[in-house]
Amino acid sequence: MSALVEARSVVCRYRNVVLDGVSVEIEAGSITGVVGVSGAGKSTLARVLTGRRRPDAGAVLYKGSQVAGPMRALQYIPQDPMASFNPRMTNLEIVREPLDIAGLDGSPALDWMRRLCLPEGCERRRPAELSGGERRRLAMARALVAGPELVVLDETLSNLDAPVQLDICETIAKLRKNVAFLVISHDFRLILRLSERVIVLYRGRVVGLDHEHARQLRAARMLLPC
Repeated sequence: MSALVEARSVVCRYRNVVLDGVSVEIEAGSITGVVGVSGAGKSTLARVLTGRRRPDAGAVLYKGSQVAGPMRALQYIPQDPMASFNPRMTNLEIVREPLDIAGLDGSPALDWMRRLCLPEGCERRRPAELSGGERRRLAMARALVAGPELVVLDETLSNLDAPVQLDICETIAKLRKNVAFLVISHDFRLILRLSERVIVLYRGRVVGLDHEHARQLRAARMLLPC
């Protein structure tokens, strides 16, 4: 099976090298976890795979074609999405925005807000009136209403109440037939429970690609804290 999204020998630099020759493949309909210590390059990899950051070397491909920038098919949800919201819009308008831009029926927006456990009535409020966890779920609803093929969750599931986290994980599992997910989290047990495959990053390099290898590295304290 050909990859939905593929990174080939990707290098990213800021002051130092953040990603150093990273090659990974994300298959359609898969749930992939990403773990690593702080500064390992997890968020940079997420931004590169979704066209939010161009690599300094190497390439990122979507269905075999080079990714040149953000795409509707590749959605990225940052840990703090507040800066991406228009503060003058209601929460429902924010979720509906991708449909409005595409000239599509906006009625699914409210359904996505309910599926992601956003409280009833919050659609009439604004992002500033939501908690941090609710804002992340709002961003997730906006990403999913766009009909993407890959959604990258950068700590989106962290620090949520256990019942809400469980409901969202169940929603992700149900959606996987049509949407691939890349999940970044410091919650190691969550990643192992939710994902089929784990990408382990250490100092900008991929050092593991399966659950067992991730467990061994964690035992060796290479993933603590993550």
